[in-house]
Amino acid sequence: MNVLYLVRTWPLLHGDYIFREVAWMKLHGHGLAIAATESLPDEYNGRELLSQYGLESVPELLLEDDPDPFERLLAFANRHRIELIDAHDGRGPAEIALEIFDRAAIPFTVRFQGGDVHSSPSPRIREISAAARALCPISRFLAEILTGARIGCRRPPHMPVDVDRDRLRICPHGMPADVIAREP
Repeated sequence: MNVLYLVRTWPLLHGDYIFREVAWMKLHGHGLAIAATESLPDEYNGRELLSQYGLESVPELLLEDDPDPFERLLAFANRHRIELIDAHDGRGPAEIALEIFDRAAIPFTVRFQGGDVHSSPSPRIREISAAARALCPISRFLAEILTGARIGCRRPPHMPVDVDRDRLRICPHGMPADVIAREP
């Protein structure tokens, strides 16, 4: 399967879980590409880790400062025959993945970090949740806020969302195996 990791920044020094995951996917024969919405100053990025994990040849696209990134991202996805977008963050990357899904029907998953759910959810979180193949909060706490199961906490805007429980996966940091093809 050809997977596009759509992330806020790449390579992220403090996110080595993603290096391990992408390396595992590559080792198992999956096609990979990375698109980032922002860059980091050199002293904060983990570019030197790419070779440590064998990822220096993974195609990358930086969308920073592009007022309309969709055409470039769609061309990049088509060039690499992307079959699934894995959006890391429920705001920028997930909103872009939703737009790509609407334009080109490329399915996507979303990894929800803390602020994506409990303090600063996307205004489009209901649309994102309805369209995503899998919703992957990184903790049970976030899953409960997302679905409204957490009683007694302040409800963030646009919460809870109506979630088909079969698409909800708690993923501390890793793609759920059942949303990717068993064979490349």
